[in-house]
Order: sequence, then C-alpha cells, then structure tokens
Amino acid sequence: MRRCAYAFRCDTDLEALRARLDAVGPWRWIERDSAYFGPYLSARAAPDPATLKVYEVRSGGLQLDVEFEADDEQADEAWRRLRCQVLDCLLPSVGAFAVEGTDTMT
Repeated sequence: MRRCAYAFRCDTDLEALRARLDAVGPWRWIERDSAYFGPYLSARAAPDPATLKVYEVRSGGLQLDVEFEADDEQADEAWRRLRCQVLDCLLPSVGAFAVEGTDTMT
C-alpha cells in the first residue's frame, strides 16, 4: 500500500468543503464521523484503488490522506497521476492554501 498526506488550510468548514469537492469531481465525497477523527470526508478514487480522507487536525487546519492499494505493473504511473491530480487540481480548486506534505498519517 502506498500512502501520502497533505496538511492545508481552507477558508471553509467541512460541509462547505464537501460541496466544493463534489463540484470539482471526479469523486463523490461522503460526510462521516468517527470517535478517532470526529467529522471527516471520504471518497473512493475510482477507477484507481484509492481512498481519500479529509479531516480537521489539532493545529486548526485540515489534512488529506491518500491511500493507494495497487501493486500491478501500472501502479507506479497510476500513483503518480493520482498524486498530481490531488496536488495540481483538487486542492487548488477548493481554495486550499499553505499545502504541505506531511509524514503524519492516520
């Protein structure tokens, strides 16, 4: 499994962020809640075998975790495309700023 995470700031709450993420596409985001994260958003990154999760962190910002589960011969290229889509399209499109890679994963 391949994983990465991005810490970022955004001028909106999770509910409004979900609407922005859905508008950007291509994934459908779902509001969830857990004892560990509290409220969070998640999406399956079809057709890639990946899961994305956005949640609030203690510092007051947000974090996007990306988990990619493929190990076939095209996995390297699909992983590269997915990370580029997240960094170059998804996060800028929803108004994310102060985006930084982080080693903190859940």
